[in-house]
Amino acid sequence: MLSAAYGKQVCDDAKIWNDEVGSLQLAYEDDEWEVLQELREIYKHRGYTLLNKEEAIKKSPAIVQENLKGGLYSKDENNNRSASCHCIYHRLAY
Repeated sequence: MLSAAYGKQVCDDAKIWNDEVGSLQLAYEDDEWEVLQELREIYKHRGYTLLNKEEAIKKSPAIVQENLKGGLYSKDENNNRSASCHCIYHRLAY
């Protein structure tokens, strides 16, 4: 993932904390769960992992468990970088 590599480089250069733990998208409604299943199929070349409710909770015990259907995990993408990191990147790049 080129954008993830750029994001990491910018955060490292700017000394902004980031933790490369991946990203976890959660579904609480049936239609959201269907979308996550479709995304995994469409982007199977990216190695996304579809997690059931128990697996998602194990991955992140802090998530709201009520009505949770499951989640889509990516080890390569990262939601933990702050928005400021992306703003810095766009200012420097353009």
